[in-house]
Amino acid sequence: MKIVTEEQLAGHNRATYRGATEGFLGSAAFALPASFILNRRWSYYRSLPLSLKALGVVIIVAPCVSIQAERRGLEFDREVNWTGAGRMELDRVASEEEARWSSLSVKDKVADWAARHKYGIICGSWALSLAVAGAIISRDKSLHFFLCVVYR
Repeated sequence: MKIVTEEQLAGHNRATYRGATEGFLGSAAFALPASFILNRRWSYYRSLPLSLKALGVVIIVAPCVSIQAERRGLEFDREVNWTGAGRMELDRVASEEEARWSSLSVKDKVADWAARHKYGIICGSWALSLAVAGAIISRDKSLHFFLCVVYR
């Protein structure tokens, strides 16, 4: 087990804070203008209470902050802590994977991607089927709105 120095901890904290700041600024640069545009152009959005509008911004900003902070922390660990034989092994494995990926045909790349993301594909297909069913049901003019909600 490697003993971590105060300097390494401080560097990791700086990298993590930098990532959190990048995530906050990047996602806020998207979420805030999107909220203002929606508020200006969509009457339903204007009628929402301020707390729900803020929730929409937070739902976008919070994950981006944590994801980017984690990415920067991991990047710092790879650059600083992995040296010598461990780093050479990681580089070798990464280059082998890159060579394997570049040798695959488009069909094999799609199959490999689908095998690695099967649960996302299943959940996305389910959500898409619900959206299509809702769109079909909501087009029926003879149904009352509340029946459309029940059938969805």
